[in-house]
Amino acid sequence: MTTTPLKARKAFTLIELIVAIVIMAIVAAVAAPGLMSNTNTRVYHAAHDLAIHIKLARDLAVATQCHTWVDFDTALETYSVYIEDPDNPGRGNRVYATHPADGGDFTVQLDSGSYAGVTIQSASFGGRAEVEFDWSGTPYNGLAAALTSDGTVVLAGGGQTRTVRVVAETGYVQED
Repeated sequence: MTTTPLKARKAFTLIELIVAIVIMAIVAAVAAPGLMSNTNTRVYHAAHDLAIHIKLARDLAVATQCHTWVDFDTALETYSVYIEDPDNPGRGNRVYATHPADGGDFTVQLDSGSYAGVTIQSASFGGRAEVEFDWSGTPYNGLAAALTSDGTVVLAGGGQTRTVRVVAETGYVQED
């Protein structure tokens, strides 16, 4: 009986094919949840960015000694940061804060681009969809009434929710 040298063989054995298929199945099983949770990752990043933006509004109020607001529009899936015009104080004369990344008006659009699939499920600050900060960083409901309970924004997407909370007494911002 003659044997063929290994390097002359031109096909795979059945065992080699089964091992390759098993390895590919394991890789697919490990990779699939990561691919499917892309929206979950976006929700996490959107909530993290939102928390940073609310902190920025609070810090801007303290630094400039002017009131700032973060106003949420759940229908349009946007939020905007405003600052009081120092020459014309008051909510009615507020102007967009400058976005630190692009220098334009500070409005963030959810449910598109890097936030695709992420929506504002709710925003509540003393019954309003707006939080205001004064010169000391104290949070209000947007109409100069101090918050008596924590304000929250809930972002949703891909079956997951993330909550950004503004603590009533201190203005501390946290992600839940």
